Amino acid sequence: MFTTYLPYLISFTLGYLLLTCLQDRDRPLPPGLHVFLASGIGLGVSAQITFWAFMIFKRFSPGFILGGNLLALAGLSAWAVWRVRGRIGKWINLRDFHWSQIIPYLILCAGAYPLWRHGHFYVYGGWDAWATWNLKAKILFLSDHGWTTIFDPVLWRSSPHYPLQLPLINCWGWIFKEDAEFITPVTTAFVFSFATVGLMYAAIARVTRSPFAILSGIILLTSTMYVKLSLSQYADIVVAYYLLAAVVCVVLAKLENNPGYAVAAGIALGFLSFSKGEGLMAAGIIGVLAAGYFFYKNKPDKRVLINLYTAAMAAGIVTVVFTLFVAPKSTTFINGLVSDTNPVSWFRVRAIFSFILVELVSPTWNGLWILLVLGILLGANRCFRRHLVIIPVFLLGYILVISAYYFVNTYFDNTRILWWLQVSLHRLMYATLPSVMFWVFVGLWYSKRTEL
Repeated sequence: MFTTYLPYLISFTLGYLLLTCLQDRDRPLPPGLHVFLASGIGLGVSAQITFWAFMIFKRFSPGFILGGNLLALAGLSAWAVWRVRGRIGKWINLRDFHWSQIIPYLILCAGAYPLWRHGHFYVYGGWDAWATWNLKAKILFLSDHGWTTIFDPVLWRSSPHYPLQLPLINCWGWIFKEDAEFITPVTTAFVFSFATVGLMYAAIARVTRSPFAILSGIILLTSTMYVKLSLSQYADIVVAYYLLAAVVCVVLAKLENNPGYAVAAGIALGFLSFSKGEGLMAAGIIGVLAAGYFFYKNKPDKRVLINLYTAAMAAGIVTVVFTLFVAPKSTTFINGLVSDTNPVSWFRVRAIFSFILVELVSPTWNGLWILLVLGILLGANRCFRRHLVIIPVFLLGYILVISAYYFVNTYFDNTRILWWLQVSLHRLMYATLPSVMFWVFVGLWYSKRTEL
């Protein structure tokens, strides 16, 4: 049992030490944010080490993968000790600590237990898990010099062109195993699900200083749609986590003018780009908007932009290599603008925006999206302030890009686009939900009296 969770512990330690080494020495990250950022960033690092093992050895190489993680762990440990020397008081500030600060995290842990138990009643995930993500992970883990089988056109239903971050994380989770045990994808889904909730709460609490910030975490943990999709073992929870991490860290980097948050944001953007096609779109939009955002109504520390884009490029190298040299061309894309057999039509526009409106009021979300939209409308002046403006601009750009893709890609022609929207749109909205909740809660509760 211990070996099941050991890879996740190693990855968490990697992420924690990496953030320790790269943040501002005099302005360390708050403990809550540090922990929940480390959870996902560490798994992203381990996934990239695993990717390079396949690129170098053309197979699953446990020795290289484990050795690479342990070598990184040793190097980061030494670097972290050197970084915090003489500043331990800033990193462990017990004078400002009160036991009541732990209570919200205990509440989240209590709320996460049903999430954990539910995951064990849904061990094989949804249809896209066993047909796509877990299938790829098993091929990668069990194949001997035949890992490129996942790109075979005969597996077109498994979307061979999709990035491999989630399958690589699950491969890393099996590093001490002889078989591809089902408990690993369950654990991966739980870790990202809980880390997303914890990160959202920690960020809202950091910005607003409100004792009611814990409500955001409780709402998400009790949302049946969030729980179902989080534990489906799809890559959408990975997209949701890294998108939230990028949004949170970009906003905090501007609010606090702290280069440490910019580094974390850049890493999150790089990992987001390797999560899924939608993740690559989202990372690109945020990356383009970030420069203007940081200069909007104030001049940032020059290290903020340097750190953001340097970290994003470093973390995104794997995405570039995979996209340009490894991934096959998508077999499920037809450009309807030039196709004679499957041309676009205005019916697709009506269908897309009708489905968006229907999904917003769908009872499957228990009114959550309705409440969020009402919060935005009633608190428009607050939700569109300068430190939050990047979020609505990003969401608008993201909606337009995704809608354009639905419109142009006529592989699912005008008779099948309704089915396509029915099985995919709710997952796209789910991936943005934690970021939208962060936006609305901070917008409504933030005031200059809580200025950091």
